[in-house]
Amino acid sequence: MSKHFHNNKVLILSNRNLKEIPRYVFRCKQLRVLYLNGNEITEIPDEIAKLNELQELYVNANKINRIPLAITKLPNLKILNFRDNPIQNPPPVEIVG
Repeated sequence: MSKHFHNNKVLILSNRNLKEIPRYVFRCKQLRVLYLNGNEITEIPDEIAKLNELQELYVNANKINRIPLAITKLPNLKILNFRDNPIQNPPPVEIVG
């Protein structure tokens, strides 16, 4: 992996049959937009909170069944798209508004 990879602002990992978010994603401190659509991801780990610059998170059409509270620790997040996931619990109040 290139040493410049961690400076990416947009990362597209859609439709790659991923079962989990690769750990290197959480080292991308400058990341602003993350696409993880159309995978087999079952959960968003708490490490997502390390992505302080993240503004948009797209995890459509995965197998995620809960929205983690760590999402509320993303100060710049403006777009959160979990469409077409089997969400079993309602989102935290902090996310809804």
